[in-house]
Amino acid sequence: SVILSKRDILPPVESLVYEEKLGCSCWINNQRVLVGNRDLLSKHNVTPPSEDEEKKFLKSGRQVIYLAVEGKTAAGFSVEYKPNGDIARYLNRLEKYGVSVLVRTTDPNITEELVEQYFDLPHGFVKVISPVAGKMFKELYETVKPSGDCKVIHDGSVYTLLRSFAAAFLITDKFRLSSVLQYIGVGIGILAVAAMAFTSGLSQA
Repeated sequence: SVILSKRDILPPVESLVYEEKLGCSCWINNQRVLVGNRDLLSKHNVTPPSEDEEKKFLKSGRQVIYLAVEGKTAAGFSVEYKPNGDIARYLNRLEKYGVSVLVRTTDPNITEELVEQYFDLPHGFVKVISPVAGKMFKELYETVKPSGDCKVIHDGSVYTLLRSFAAAFLITDKFRLSSVLQYIGVGIGILAVAAMAFTSGLSQA
């Protein structure tokens, strides 16, 4: 609302770099700008607020993001994260099928522990990939193929993607159950035929 969606009035950003689990650093108007957690500030020799001061903003599961300009802390933002109930439901279903989830993010607050805690997932289910791996994934994801086999269709949202995966596993489970029931049916049929033949043999004797 401050810029009224007029991005053209924003100054150009140069040398933007995401530093893993720390935040982003760049140059704006020949000034060094940092956006990230307290560890990012410390790495660039910027003195962050005291931990006691920071704890005041960490209530109710909130996290803090700092803005530093030219070696000085300019602002701190208290950020709240809320899990999506629909996504949580399908993540839990996929976990039962032994699926792991890779997360690509440039938010230093998004860690494996935070995602697992917010979505009530077991340890080791989520992996936040490195910036290098994230770049490789983005390049592959944005590569457009002229043609290909269509396995599943969704609208591109996380919710429909997870729902599609869960549906695929459910169909696979039903197919396996159907196959097992068929084998059981065949086995019962063989036993019935054998029993009838045995009974017929006894009556003839």
